[in-house]
Amino acid sequence: MRKIRILAVAPYPEMKQVFETVTASRNDISLQVIVGNTTHGEESVRNMDLSPFDVIISRGGTADLIRNATSLPVIEVELTPYDIQNALTSVMEQCTRFAIVGYPGITNAATTLCDVLGVNVDIFTIHDKQGSIDVLQRLKSEGIDKVLCDMEGLTAAKEVGIAAELIESSARSIEKAISKAVRHYSETGMIRMMSEVCESELEYNQELLYAFSANGELLLARPMERDSQQIRKALARMIPDVLRYSSLRTQRTAGGSRYLIVGRVHYYHDEQMVIFHLRENEGTLPVNVAGLSAYDSADTDMANMGRFFSKNGSPVLGRAQKACESAMHVVVSGEKGTHADTVARFIGMYSVLSNEGCYLLDCAVINEKGWRRLYGDDGLLSFRTGTTLIFLGLEHLNQQDADTLFSYLRNTNLSRQLRLIMLIEDNGSDYVKMLIQRSVRELYAIQMPVPALRERREDIPLIVDGFEEYFGEKHGTRSAKITAEGIRELAAYDWPGNYVQLERVLMQLILDCTEETISLKAIRDIVASEKETDRRLTETVKETAIKPLSPRETLEEITYRTVLQVLDEEGGNRRKTAERLGISRTTLWRILERS
Repeated sequence: MRKIRILAVAPYPEMKQVFETVTASRNDISLQVIVGNTTHGEESVRNMDLSPFDVIISRGGTADLIRNATSLPVIEVELTPYDIQNALTSVMEQCTRFAIVGYPGITNAATTLCDVLGVNVDIFTIHDKQGSIDVLQRLKSEGIDKVLCDMEGLTAAKEVGIAAELIESSARSIEKAISKAVRHYSETGMIRMMSEVCESELEYNQELLYAFSANGELLLARPMERDSQQIRKALARMIPDVLRYSSLRTQRTAGGSRYLIVGRVHYYHDEQMVIFHLRENEGTLPVNVAGLSAYDSADTDMANMGRFFSKNGSPVLGRAQKACESAMHVVVSGEKGTHADTVARFIGMYSVLSNEGCYLLDCAVINEKGWRRLYGDDGLLSFRTGTTLIFLGLEHLNQQDADTLFSYLRNTNLSRQLRLIMLIEDNGSDYVKMLIQRSVRELYAIQMPVPALRERREDIPLIVDGFEEYFGEKHGTRSAKITAEGIRELAAYDWPGNYVQLERVLMQLILDCTEETISLKAIRDIVASEKETDRRLTETVKETAIKPLSPRETLEEITYRTVLQVLDEEGGNRRKTAERLGISRTTLWRILERS
């Protein structure tokens, strides 16, 4: 059986001898005794390596000070009535006027015994050396012959010049303290050992563990030496989202390091707690390229997924969650404004492989030099196996760049090393349809289309309710309500800008309303305004379409119309437009900036 390792701090030398005597025959403990009273005893403990010990035993003020210097349990040698009675008998035989002075552990026991015995004696409780000196000087001036005290009082009595006698702890008191220490370790020692093992494992794996109550109170931070206020504040801001969605996964920079953070709700005796597990993300991006970045908005995307798709009856959230459970590649497509980008990032970050890292690759930003660097030996190939790579704006690639990318993913076997999420904005063009089908077939990917709002008009009442709830939570006030007739008016519109357009209109209606209910007229007016804007945009495209040359048009005007026509045919892709016209993108920008 493992021996319990005890450090005893004896305030006076004679007590050290009693410790050694009463433990000489015990084989269940390993004892080391040092002598030190109050401040000296505390300093000795503070300067010692306490890792070999399970528990500390001391007495009176020395025990109180040691508790502040260590996390080890400190057991106090309590004075028994027998100890007090021996000291009282001795001093009463010597003098008639005496007093008792000591720390609470001594004076509390003395008060109880004197009440029982009917002994009339003044008892003074002190908490430090100066307090002891002050009391003893007053007692000396009042003609007190002698004081019963602890070691602190005995030292102070010599300075003041008053007779004093030490209240010693008997062998019986010390045996009781040792037995109490053994019981304490038996009850808590295994818990402490497991705590140390868990903390050692956290440190070995460069991990942090935090526990908060539901109201944000910090309950636990391990390892303690790596705790920081910056990390605490960053985690505290995430607590509401964890409580709302039961779990959270994100990457954040805090305290000078970047962490993968996983938060979840835990119940202890029916009380909610939020547990955060942080793993230091030491990996850096494989290559410094504009448009390539580490994913760090998981908490926002998770909240948005719940807000956009959980309350409106849409099957998107359920399908996305199932896709997270698979390691297969996914092609996410949807019209502008459908929040398809949120779906793509959500799947990428919450997938089964997300612990290996998740990165965003924006095809609209990366230039030719960037692609060359990504295709090099130190580019995409240096990603760890299992890393999730989200391609944003795949429709911005021209035919040649798309061919190169798909060929590279196949020939280098990267489609097997990485988890790929391909986001494609569906503008209805044949080119985009080809990209979607090619991604699905060549990458053996799951197809995840996000429906347009006009395809799910029946969701509009739920979307309106969800938005009113969101507005109230965010702004701390009730939002103006839309009547059933007003909702029918909204549902009759096609919403070419989809969910984003509808949310913008709802926000405008709520902000403009000064009543509890938004009027039907206000809804009809804003819908009419949206329709008029749509009509003007359509007419602008028609007006700028290529027409027969007119002798009244300048070359600049003809060039401008031609560029707009090709841009429309290419689905707004400026790179493809520039290549088709044989001009640089800088020249294209300059033409389009024409007033």
